[in-house]
Amino acid sequence: MNLGLVITGTPPIEVSGIGLTEGFKALAPEILQCFGKKDLTLKEAQLLAQVSGYDYSQEKQFLVDAILHTDNDVRFLYPQSITEEIGLNQKKIVATWEKPIAVIAGEQDIAINYHYVKGLDFKNLWQQKIHFISNAGHAVILEQPDAFNDLVSQFIVDLDIFNN
Repeated sequence: MNLGLVITGTPPIEVSGIGLTEGFKALAPEILQCFGKKDLTLKEAQLLAQVSGYDYSQEKQFLVDAILHTDNDVRFLYPQSITEEIGLNQKKIVATWEKPIAVIAGEQDIAINYHYVKGLDFKNLWQQKIHFISNAGHAVILEQPDAFNDLVSQFIVDLDIFNN
């Protein structure tokens, strides 16, 4: 049973190269060169992890480790599937889906184009707004877990009211 949806870290896009350029900000060229690459060096994984707040500290080393332990084919196929237009048009889905959709974002996200997201037509955007969390970037769940969990908890309460 689908009661609602929380979106964080990825914008709803048309599955295409155009969708990628609309929904995401232009990252530094050295980071972009790593996106979709099957085999990554440690340095390349560190560059990619910067999108999620990696700062070369031991505390955030797990971000690099997660990237290095991701299946090589998945790293390659995920962006390829978008550019080859394999998948559903998420932009159309959020415009027509009846259930509430919560969008929770880090205010300092360097990867997501929230100007684009704000312009999307959501049929049922929770509280009619995107919820931005201060002092957080792309990995809002990790950077501000209490604020994130508070919003998700409120969304769940509202879902219960909405669905009864």
